[in-house]
Amino acid sequence: MFWLVLAGFVSIPLAFVIALVIVHRWYEREKESIRQELLDALRQALTSPEKDVPSPVAILADQLATLFAQRTIQAVKATLGGVEKEVARGEQLAMFEEAAGSSPWLGLIAGMIPKKLRNQLMRNPQMVGALAKLAGGTNHSDKGAEVTPPRRHRE
Repeated sequence: MFWLVLAGFVSIPLAFVIALVIVHRWYEREKESIRQELLDALRQALTSPEKDVPSPVAILADQLATLFAQRTIQAVKATLGGVEKEVARGEQLAMFEEAAGSSPWLGLIAGMIPKKLRNQLMRNPQMVGALAKLAGGTNHSDKGAEVTPPRRHRE
């Protein structure tokens, strides 16, 4: 009986070790199988399916580069547009001040014009020239052209 008990104690750990070896081998085979599937998927994404067709990763990289370039161009255009707008506004302001300085009436009117209307006039240089004509000054938008006085002042 002692031998049966001893055989039972020896066979249980032996069976446990055998089961452990079987589970370990199954785990290693599954791990290798999953590794191969991942490598195949990666190869498929990186290589082109046909000779003239780019790979999916190449298509994605091209789309990202195009998007980045478009955003960069938009930012540069916005920056340059702001600079151009400031330069144009400065030129219009100088023309308005020059027109206001050529006629005392226009200078007086320019001081009384509300800021909103003055900004609208500065956006449209032809209006500054027309206002200068009405006030009896010279039209600086014509660059030296003669301005005829209003009818009531003609002789």
